[in-house]
Amino acid sequence: MFKDNSAKYGPDIASYAIKVVEQNSSSDQVVLNNVGSGIRNDEFVFQLVDHDNNVLLLENATQIIIAPSSSNQMVLGTRAKTVNAGVAIFDDLILVSQPGKQHEEFRVSSKAIDSEKLLLQYGISTFQNSIDVSFRQCKPGEIEQNGQ
Repeated sequence: MFKDNSAKYGPDIASYAIKVVEQNSSSDQVVLNNVGSGIRNDEFVFQLVDHDNNVLLLENATQIIIAPSSSNQMVLGTRAKTVNAGVAIFDDLILVSQPGKQHEEFRVSSKAIDSEKLLLQYGISTFQNSIDVSFRQCKPGEIEQNGQ
């Protein structure tokens, strides 16, 4: 047995990505409330983590992608970012859906997550990896067009 083992990756043996989480969280679901449809959002920081919630510090090649779950949604701005030390920063993301719509789900994914490994280890092919968005109604001066 190894004791006090350390390496650049982390204190344990090497691993693989199992989910995407928001920075400083272990949950695979991000919840956003009072979001303006079609309005640029604050910065989102996502991380690829392993089964111990360690960030994959050596991962610098894969992307994290944010996509709509239905045809009445859109993702504008840069919807795919390459990770740097297991982290991807989305700074120009715009989520679009019908104003006032609650609990709209947007998918967050990465090819670094191997569904076969998840199935063998956890009996599931994917974690939630999503953003749950509750959109607010339009404010004075904002315009609703085509249900957005």
